[in-house]
Amino acid sequence: MDESLLQQGLDLMLFGMLTVVLFLSLLVLATSALSALVRRFGPAVPVTAPAAPSRATGVPAAGPSPAVVAAIPVAIARHRQATATRRAAATGATSTDAASTDAASTDKEGS
Repeated sequence: MDESLLQQGLDLMLFGMLTVVLFLSLLVLATSALSALVRRFGPAVPVTAPAAPSRATGVPAAGPSPAVVAAIPVAIARHRQATATRRAAATGATSTDAASTDAASTDKEGS
């Protein structure tokens, strides 16, 4: 009985794997055929290079604005302060101790 059950399991596994392989092969063939049809009968799409923006049109330069650049250090400082407060609450230290420890680590990172 065990051999019969094992044989049934192997047969089912083989059937399932063959089904998946056949389905995926059919999917690849259908995709390739449709791609060939579109390339042959589809409308030709001209490839054009994007026009380079001129400075005279008033297009802003790439990169962050000065306001964003100024906001980044403020956001980092607020994040570090909030993290230090949470750390202090978790360890039982006062928030001023944690903030001074965090400020000292920030000074070490900046050096």
